[in-house]
Amino acid sequence: MTLTQSVRPIPGIDAPVDDWHRRTWLRAASLECGVAGMAEEGPQEALPVGMLGFLSGALDELLQVLGLSVGAIWVVERRSRALLLAAGRGLGEATWATLYARRMGEGLVGGVAATGAPLVIAASSAEDPRPDARVLADSGLTAVAAVPLVSRRQVRGVLLVGRRRQALEPGIETALAAAGSQFAVAIESAWLYQDHSAAVNSIEQLQRSLSAERVALQRTLDAHERLTELLLAGGGLDQIAAALATMVDNPVLITDRYLSVIAWQCHEDRVDAHFAESVARRTMSTVGGIENAIGTAIGGRRRVSVVKPSPEDGLLWPRVVSPVFAAGQVLGHVWVVERARRLVEIDFVVLEQTARAVALGMLRERAVLEAETRLRGDFVGALLQGQRDPRALARDAAIIGFDLRASHVVLVVAPDPRDGTVDVAEVPMQAMQELFEIVRTTTQAALPDTLVAYRPEGIIVLAGTTKAPGLDARGLAERVHAAVAQHFPHSPVSVGLGGTCRGAADYPGACERAVKALRIVRSLGRRASVVDIDELDVYEALFDSASKDRLWQFVDQTLGRLRDYDRAHASDLVRTLEVYLDNGGSLAESAKVLVVHANTVEYRVRRASELSGRDLRDPEERFRLQLALRIARLTSGRLENE
Repeated sequence: MTLTQSVRPIPGIDAPVDDWHRRTWLRAASLECGVAGMAEEGPQEALPVGMLGFLSGALDELLQVLGLSVGAIWVVERRSRALLLAAGRGLGEATWATLYARRMGEGLVGGVAATGAPLVIAASSAEDPRPDARVLADSGLTAVAAVPLVSRRQVRGVLLVGRRRQALEPGIETALAAAGSQFAVAIESAWLYQDHSAAVNSIEQLQRSLSAERVALQRTLDAHERLTELLLAGGGLDQIAAALATMVDNPVLITDRYLSVIAWQCHEDRVDAHFAESVARRTMSTVGGIENAIGTAIGGRRRVSVVKPSPEDGLLWPRVVSPVFAAGQVLGHVWVVERARRLVEIDFVVLEQTARAVALGMLRERAVLEAETRLRGDFVGALLQGQRDPRALARDAAIIGFDLRASHVVLVVAPDPRDGTVDVAEVPMQAMQELFEIVRTTTQAALPDTLVAYRPEGIIVLAGTTKAPGLDARGLAERVHAAVAQHFPHSPVSVGLGGTCRGAADYPGACERAVKALRIVRSLGRRASVVDIDELDVYEALFDSASKDRLWQFVDQTLGRLRDYDRAHASDLVRTLEVYLDNGGSLAESAKVLVVHANTVEYRVRRASELSGRDLRDPEERFRLQLALRIARLTSGRLENE
C-alpha cells in the first residue's frame, strides 16, 4: 500500500466559500474591537488576546460551508517559531496536541509551515506503516488537507481539515488557500495590534513615570525653596523642624551629636513614650536600636537609616534618621517618627535636604554661640577676678543678659586628673569643647538663663536655680554629671559646688571654694563625684591649715614606722590599713577592694598594729590612724607608697 500525496493548482472559489470569504474579511478587520473581551487560557497564553475567538469562530463557519467536521488551525509564534494550536474541531484537544502539534519542519503540520506549500494526504490502506498514515488510521480519518497561512510572504500558521469516511472533494485546497489568506491577515493583525497595545502601554507607563518624576521634582524644589526662605529670613531650628513636620506629615526631632534635643515639632498630641520622654528630658536615650541606626548612617555615609519599632522601649512607630554633616563632621541628627504614614523615596530626599538646612542653621548658630561664648567668658573672667569696675561689670552683664542682682550658684565642671589637681590645661582642646557643649546644652535645657564659660579652672556654670521649682543646686549638678557620664563613660569628670552668690563680690570666693572642693575629694581618692564644699567643713579646715609642718609631724608620729617598713620591704601595710578602716574593719570587704584573700588582709592588719604600737580595738587609736591617713592624702594628694 502507498500513501498518495497530491498538490493541485488553486482555481476560483465557489459562491458559498466566497460568501464566507467576505464575512471573514469583515470580522478580521474588526478584530481589534473585540480584543479586550477575549480570554487567554490554557496552552495558548502566548497568543494575542482576541485571536483565539476569531479563529475559532471562523473555523466553525468554514467547516460548515465545506461540509466538514474535522479541522484545526495552528499559529506560528513569532519569537520561538513554535506551532501553537489555536482552534481544533472534530478531535479531542489532547489528540490534536499529540498528533499534529509538531515543531517547524517536523511532521505534517510542521512540514507545511516550513515549506509554505499546501498538502493533501489520503490513506490507501489502514495497514500503511508510514507515520502520517498511522496518524490518519489512529484518528479515524481517511484524508486530510493542509495549507499554509501566508501574509506578506511569511507563514503565519497552518490550516488543516479532514474527513472520516470519504475522500475530500477535488480542489479542496483551493478553497482552503483562499480561506488561509483570511486567517493569515487576521493573525498578522492580531500580532500588530498586540505590538501597538504594548507600545501604547509603554508610552502611557513612561508618561506616568515622567509625571511622577515631575511631581517629585516639584516637591523637591518646593522643599528647597521653603527651607532656603526660612534660613534667609533668619529662621532657627524650631522653624525648620516645623517645616519638615508639615512636609512629611509626621513628628520631627532634631538632636545634636550628643543626642540632646534642640528642636522638635508634633502637630498632634499623640506621640509614643520615647518621643515624649526625649522632649521632656531634652535628651534622647539610645534604646531600641537607635545607636545602631546612627552608627549605620554615619559609618556608611548613608543619607537615611531606619529604627524599627520597639514597644518595650517606648518606640511604637519606626524612626527614620538622617545625619547632619558639615565639613566632614557630624553636627547632629534629624529624626522623623513614621506615625501618620510611612515615608517614600521623595520623603527621603526632602529629609536629606532638611539635614543640609539644619547643618547650615547649626553652623550659623555655632558662629553666633562662639562669639557669645567669648563675650561671656570675658565677663565671667572679670567677675571671678573681682577687680572690674562695678559700672563696667553691670554694663557687660546687661549686654549678655545676666542679672547680677539675682542669686546664683557656682558650679565648676572639670575632668579628673591623676595627680589630684584641677588643671585642665593638659586636656585636649577637642575634648574640652565637647565637654563644654554637653554642659551648656544640659544646663540651658533646665535653666535657659544659665551662664556657662570656659576658664582655666574648668567649665564655670552660674545658674539661678530659684527660677526652676524643684531643682536645687545639687540637683542641677547631678543632672550635669549624669549627662557627661553618658557621653564620656570612660573619662571621669567631677562637679564642685561653691555655694550661692547674692552679689558681684561673692563670685570669686564661690568659684575658689568649688575648685577647693574638687581638690579635697580628689586628694581623698574620689573620682567622678558631685561634691558640695559645705559638706567638707572638717576636711576644708585641715586642708587650709597654716601649720603644714605640724600636720606632717603628726602623720610621721602615727604612720612613720609603717611607711618605713613598706619602703624597706616593698609591702602595702599603709594602704591595707586605710582600706580596712574605711570599710569599718570588715576583712571580707577589704579583701574585695585590695583583690587579695581575707587571710592576707588579717595578717597585714595585725602586722600594722604591731609595728605602729596601736591597738585597733581602741576607738581613739582607730581615729588617730584614720586622721593621719586623711591628712596624708589632703596634703600630698596620695599616700607615699602608692
